[in-house]
Amino acid sequence: MDSEARKGSASAAFGFGSSEANKGFAAVNVEVKAKAFEHSLATSIGSAHAEALKGGWVFAEAISNAVARNDAVAFSKAAADAFASGYGIAVAKACSDAFAFHGGVALSFANACAAAIDKGLAISDALAFAFAFGDHSFALACSDALAVVFGKKTGPFCTALAGAGSSASSWNAGPAFDSASAAAFKWCH
Repeated sequence: MDSEARKGSASAAFGFGSSEANKGFAAVNVEVKAKAFEHSLATSIGSAHAEALKGGWVFAEAISNAVARNDAVAFSKAAADAFASGYGIAVAKACSDAFAFHGGVALSFANACAAAIDKGLAISDALAFAFAFGDHSFALACSDALAVVFGKKTGPFCTALAGAGSSASSWNAGPAFDSASAAAFKWCH
């Protein structure tokens, strides 16, 4: 799927697209999106991860607000904070937000991931959550963005994809495992 198609998928799936739509999401629909995402997460990968989302939503909301303002600095900080606090789920959610925009914010997401890896934090859970969420084009878009930062076939990125596939497999999330494997094959072989 090309980048424009991914952006279209982002808009269709999450109601993103225009600046006003994003502002509306951040200001009005955060709770609604949180509950919908929590339900999807519980259905996809079990109640333990739904509990993690309840805490991680604070970070996802901060990220969403930064996206609504198209504030790359705040976005990068919020994503890094989410990683540092152990909430990869918030960063997976942020991936879907970022790809409703053009490259600047998406690149900030990738840079935040790179910074997290520099601190020894894994991105595999964030990618696995994105795969498990349902719109795998978002997860593959994350993979594309991260590959820009890390380069194809580099150790941290490919290791993270392998971890995403492993996590998805352990959750019995077959489609997520398939998508992670497809991304790993695309970039790492």
